Parts: sequence; C-alpha cells; structure tokens
Amino acid sequence: ALVHTMLIQRKTKGLVKTNFLLAIAAFVFVMLATFLTRSGILGDTSVHSFAEPGQTIYMILLVGLIFFALLGLILFFIRYKELNNSTQKIELSTNSREFVLSLGTLTLFLITLIVFLGTTWPITTELLTGTKSAIDISFYNIWILPLAIIILLFNSIAIFFHWKSTDLKKFFKQIEIPLIISVVITAILAVLKIQRFDFILLTFACFFSIIMNGIMAYRNLKKANIYKVAAMSSHTGIAILLFGVILSGGYAQSQVVSAKLNETTKAFGYNITYLGSIQVNKERSDQERYEHYLKFEKDGKSKVLKSVIYWSDYNNWEQMFLEPGIRSSFTKDIYISPVSYDLESNYPTLSLKKMQSAIVPIDSSTIFTLVGFEMTGTETNDRGQFLMGTTIEIQRDGKTYYDTLNSWMDMQNLHGEPEWHNIADTDIQVAFTSMVPNGGLDETLATFEFKKASEQSQSSAATYTVQVEIKPFMWLVWVGAIFVVLGFFLAIPKAVAKNKIPAPTQKVKEEEITLK
Repeated sequence: ALVHTMLIQRKTKGLVKTNFLLAIAAFVFVMLATFLTRSGILGDTSVHSFAEPGQTIYMILLVGLIFFALLGLILFFIRYKELNNSTQKIELSTNSREFVLSLGTLTLFLITLIVFLGTTWPITTELLTGTKSAIDISFYNIWILPLAIIILLFNSIAIFFHWKSTDLKKFFKQIEIPLIISVVITAILAVLKIQRFDFILLTFACFFSIIMNGIMAYRNLKKANIYKVAAMSSHTGIAILLFGVILSGGYAQSQVVSAKLNETTKAFGYNITYLGSIQVNKERSDQERYEHYLKFEKDGKSKVLKSVIYWSDYNNWEQMFLEPGIRSSFTKDIYISPVSYDLESNYPTLSLKKMQSAIVPIDSSTIFTLVGFEMTGTETNDRGQFLMGTTIEIQRDGKTYYDTLNSWMDMQNLHGEPEWHNIADTDIQVAFTSMVPNGGLDETLATFEFKKASEQSQSSAATYTVQVEIKPFMWLVWVGAIFVVLGFFLAIPKAVAKNKIPAPTQKVKEEEITLK
C-alpha cells in the first residue's frame, strides 16, 4: 500500500501525511509480528508461536513495540505542520490512475485490518473472557477472498489508466480482447476442474490480471523500457500466485495414516508402506535425529519419501521436532507431515503401586512386589532424562530376593527405555519402563515388562502416524513468488538513478570557501 501511495505523492504532491503514517504502521506491524510469535502470548492457538521465553524477553519485546509506535507518532505530530505545508490538496478524478491506486490501497488496508483482527483474536478473547480462542481459518477465506478479487482487478486496469484523466472509450476498447480471453479460459477451467463460484471469480480475476499486465509488459519491452516492466512483473506474479493458491489450497486432499514397520496402508490410490527409521548425525550431542521412510506405490511405480523426527537440547529434550517430507512433480506435490511415533511393547507387563504384589506373567511360581521408589536426586543424562529407581521383592521357591531397577525417564511423559535386569536363579528378565503419578509416591503406578532371557530379543512395534497431503500444481505458487521478487529487483536501478545526487558541474577552489 505504501509503495502505491508514495507513487501518487511523487506524481501529485499529495498524501504526504498518509504516507508518513503508513510508513510508521509498516514498521510497527513488523514489530507486532515479532512480538506475537516470539513472546508466546498466542500460546497453542497458533502454529507459528514460540514457547514462552520468560518474563524478561517478554517485557523487552513489549516495551520495544510500544516505544517505536509512540516514537513514530511523536515524530509525526512534531512534523505535522511541516508535512501539512508541503502537501498539495488534490482532487481525485474517477477516471484517473491515482483514483484506482487509492482504491487499491484502501482494499489492502482492509485486508491488513482483517489479518490484524484474526491474529490478535486470542489476546482479545483472553482479555474479555479469560480464555484464549483462535479464529477459524474460514474467517480469512470468507473475508479476504472477495478483496483479493478486487485487488487483482485494480492491478489489471490501473496500468491502463493515465494520471489525472483517462479516455474511457479508449480504455474499454483496450480491455475488450483481454476480457474475452479471460472469460473463455475461466469457462474452460470451470468445466474441467474449478466449480466453486468464488473460485471461478478469482480465477477470472487472475487471468485478466495476467493478460493485461502481460500486454503492457510486452509494449514496454518493445520500447526497451525494461525498468517499466517491474510493476507488471510483480502484478503478474501476484495473479499467478493466487491462481496457484486456488489449485493447491482449494483442491488439496489430506488424510492421516498410521502404519507399523513393513505394514502397508492405502491413501489416495497409493499403497503406503512404512520402511522404518535410521538415526543420523550421531556425532551431534545436542540432538537425536531419526529419518523415517515411507514408500508410495501406484500403477507399478514407487517413490520413497523421507520425514524427520528429532529431539534437541534447544527445548531441554522435552518435545520432539517434526520435519515434513516433500515429493514434487509437475501436476502435484505430496507432503508427509509427522504426527506421532509410538512404541508398543510386545512383552507382558505388570502395573503396581507401592507394596502391591502380583504373579509374574511368564512364570506363575514367581511373585513380584513393588516395595518402593528411589529418587536419585537431580541426576540427568545428555537427553535431559532423569534417573528413577524402584525397589522390588522377588519370592520364588520359598526364597525372597530384593533388588533395585533403575530407568532413565523422560520428564514429559515419564516413559523410559527398558534396561533388562536378570532375576536371580531364573531365566526371567525384568525392566522398569514407565510410571503414572497420582498424588504422592504411595499412589504412583509403576509398569514393569518381563521376558525370558533365553528368548531372542524382540523389538517394540513402532507405529508411525503421518498426515498425507496432495497439493495440485504447487509450483505455480513458487513461479508467482519469483515474478514478484523479479519485479522488485527490476525496479531498483531506476529508483537508485532517480535518487542519485548529481555531481557538481564546477569545482570550487578551497580558498573560495569562507567559514562563518
């Protein structure tokens, strides 16, 4: 919005105060975005929100936001008289380019307002009701989609309007053919794929914008006015990007699938097999990283997609990090986003409270008793797990044995990896694997697993759950983004040349300079 109103200011000497305020708002909104994501104030209502960084960082972010907002407004009011004197009052003719650009700016302002209300809604609801609640994604689709159509129409016609006044008869004659071509393309796509009415309107606006900006870009290239192509490139990029959003977002398919090792499941016509995982980057002590592999088979062809789950000391090993896998093709992209990785033991278990006894599941002649728990202080390993111990009693053949079983427990879910311990004079092994707190230690439930030492070691059955998404023609989004960035770089040389300070035409002799 600021770029377009600054263009109006350059041509008409108006909107000076508006541009000053828009410049302040642009910077403050960047600060606000940083505050919302880094402060943790949005909590679990946003996937972009970081964990709470602590009161000190929170206050630094908040004070910084308020400081720069107030600083901008103070400077605005200090210079208000100067800005007011340098502003020329302009009358916007409805058939002028500045009028169309002003309408486009107003539309962008409305989009900004909607996004602002949506992103800050959890804060608003917490202030009013005491509970954070996120706004549904449909809110943005309902309100922003019509405005996106309007924006595309404005960026289609603005370049064909002239400053101050435009011959409308000539204008309508220029857009006749692009209008017809856009309608024909939209009709074909409506028959083949696009059926929602709002998507049809947006598709028309996209192609109308692409054609109109393409025509103007061609005219300027013929005249070797490469710098004037910048705006057309960015406008075309926005249209291509939004058309890509229609296809990749509006017609995406999503399904959650779960599979155990070498087990096959189906989704979207693919046979999906979980091939297992391997640990990578073992030399790194600050993280534990696993690559998980899924094989997709369809019509005799197969492809393997990799996703990543890892734990890191960045968050004290408390929560796993998830990295999706992507396989791109011309017609569609396949995304696999990890959801969970669960280990289910194949061994029989006992869950006991303090001083509870039970018969060992694999040996009816052995009685197993949980005597109590042993806390080992604050000892932790390099994964942030703490050491927890249990004292057990074994009764067998009239004899009683006591022993201690230790386990490195995850602080978040209180699960540990089995460390097998032999029960004296038996072929039985036992491991302390998890605990469920319930008030004090007397009510805490401890779980033990049992197996025969002579048995061949079994592996736990791992269930890997992922969200599989199929997004059609995702590459259009990237092509659109490239065109937008290209327009930015094409505009730089012209902007630099216009703001370059000309060299003096005459050299001033040093002795002619008098200091007063």
